[in-house]
Amino acid sequence: MGPTAARRGEPIASPGRRPRRPIGALRAEHARHPPRGETGGARAPCPGWRAEGRPRRRGSMAAPFEERSGVVPCRTPWGRWYQTLEEVFVEVHVPPGTRAKDVSCSLQSRHLALAVGGRQLLQGKLFDSTIADEGTWTLEDRKLIRIVLMKTNRDAGNCWTSLLENDYAADPWVQDQMQRKLTLERFQRENPGFDFSGAEISGNYSKGGPDFFSLEK
Repeated sequence: MGPTAARRGEPIASPGRRPRRPIGALRAEHARHPPRGETGGARAPCPGWRAEGRPRRRGSMAAPFEERSGVVPCRTPWGRWYQTLEEVFVEVHVPPGTRAKDVSCSLQSRHLALAVGGRQLLQGKLFDSTIADEGTWTLEDRKLIRIVLMKTNRDAGNCWTSLLENDYAADPWVQDQMQRKLTLERFQRENPGFDFSGAEISGNYSKGGPDFFSLEK
């Protein structure tokens, strides 16, 4: 059975927003081992910072950045969650045969609640604020619920370290990889003609990496 969508008064793809291909379709090995860039080194934008893997022009730039680079998931007892600069994705495994009418999902700015068949699966205060009206959930193949939350603060420095304020925290290694990925996504936004999806970075990339614009002033 195809995906069944349920929502809070908003279509899955709001007017003016580009429809997104489900990230969950990515192969697991792609998520664990994102593609590497070409050998060679890009010139360091500032002392102590380095991007390994030369950013490439043209080629596989049509797909969204997160599909080219893979995802950095935080595994949980019910599934996993991961993030991009703009969104937080939550994937919850539910009993096969689950129907949309069995699902109760509340998406508020700082609160998430999910119940299936009267059983509470997720509930609590989110790590950071989201835009409630743009939050969506879908039931896919009657066995997976995918929740998409839109971050209020879409800055590379806003790397969520946990899904809820006091629960489902990523371990230190995963947090580090999440921050690396958000930093590369930021560089991709600032340099749309290049492909940073396979690059690796070293140096001070915490909190989104160096601010090159301020260095130019």
